[in-house]
Amino acid sequence: MFKIAIIGRPNVGKSTLFNALTNKNLAIVEDIQGTTRDRKISKGSLIDIDFELIDTGGFIKDNTMLTEDIWKQSEKAILESNYIIFMIDGQVGPTPDDKILATKLKKSNKPVLLCVNKTEKNNNYLNSYLAYELGFSNLIPISAKTKIGFNDIYDNIFPIYQEFLKHNENQENDKPLLSIAVVGKPNVGKSTLINRLLKEERLITGDIAGITRDSISCYLNHNNNIIKLVDTAGLRRQTKVTDNLEKMSTQETIKTIIFANTVFLVISAEEGLTKQDFKIAQKVIKEGRSLIIIVNKTDLIDKYQHLITEINLTLEETFSDVKNIKIIPLSALKQNNINHILDEAILIYNKWNTQIQSSIFNKWLTDVTQRNPAPIIDKIRLKIKFGSQIKTRPPTFKLWTNLSSKIPPQYLKYLKNEMCKSFKLDGIPIRIISTSTKNPYLKA
Repeated sequence: MFKIAIIGRPNVGKSTLFNALTNKNLAIVEDIQGTTRDRKISKGSLIDIDFELIDTGGFIKDNTMLTEDIWKQSEKAILESNYIIFMIDGQVGPTPDDKILATKLKKSNKPVLLCVNKTEKNNNYLNSYLAYELGFSNLIPISAKTKIGFNDIYDNIFPIYQEFLKHNENQENDKPLLSIAVVGKPNVGKSTLINRLLKEERLITGDIAGITRDSISCYLNHNNNIIKLVDTAGLRRQTKVTDNLEKMSTQETIKTIIFANTVFLVISAEEGLTKQDFKIAQKVIKEGRSLIIIVNKTDLIDKYQHLITEINLTLEETFSDVKNIKIIPLSALKQNNINHILDEAILIYNKWNTQIQSSIFNKWLTDVTQRNPAPIIDKIRLKIKFGSQIKTRPPTFKLWTNLSSKIPPQYLKYLKNEMCKSFKLDGIPIRIISTSTKNPYLKA
């Protein structure tokens, strides 16, 4: 797609513009310098222009490792974009950092539109004229918050967009096969794992907990399958989530889980499955998403097989809706054992989409209930008359019985275990609901 990068210092309104042009609150907006760190990408539109929009971290001239990494992400955004929106703050006018950034953008040889933001008030318009000293002829005053000046943005982009279309008439957009949310506590190696899978330093990593704040989407082609990987902010215990920015990051991570197909829960081999990890796993299963647990940093402990056994026992005892959750030990930093995890994700995804024909399911149901008859409830034998799969993602089944009572948990567990063996549904949530009706062939 036509790609537009938004570049500028911290807190000039880049994420506000990003949200306005994507029509979604995808980027966290807060009056804290450096809220955005990694580059964030989403589809956007402006009248009849469709594009891929890239939000970037703010440029500051200092020598810290984190700001250098943030600028590297901005440089990649500039390199891959077709058009650049350079934003400055209309309340303060051009700054020395803006001038440095202007010089860098001129060297890119990309078309640049200078947007002087926060011009809701008339006295800020003076700074729009002062901004001409940055050396760009395409300059407009805007307000990302109130969408003032968006028509001017359109008028400037449209000719470049038309030229792009002429050279890309036959391009088709590939849709991802599955969307994987990578979640876990802070500093367990989520971003490092994604970088290894992408085979590039796409995400900023480091020993500082909480570097990732927004949920960042990345795409890769794995065996001709387009896969979307979403890096998320680390989830801490609710009692430790204090500031507003962290609360917004937590909410966005939970939203990412809800909209994902599969979830990689990354835990540290040094810590094992903590209470916080367990709560995240509960949330994933409750939402009906397929779950793969990644035990990262196995290079830091001598033996991890005992740890895997302990985790398996904990999961088996707790989750009745899913059997044999896949656990993959690896070291993202050392690149040990990471090559097959996307194959496992595709396998789990296909199971999650399983559709079983009613005739096959009822033949199986007859067999398992004859081998182990349903229990007697209030002196009456529970009989399952008929069953049908009513939805996928996750596979959900409805059973018609002769009693209004719900099927006892132990017998439900038996049915799910047999279902996993017969239809190879292990590792994904399975849901069974029951109803009583005189005629099982009528919808209840």
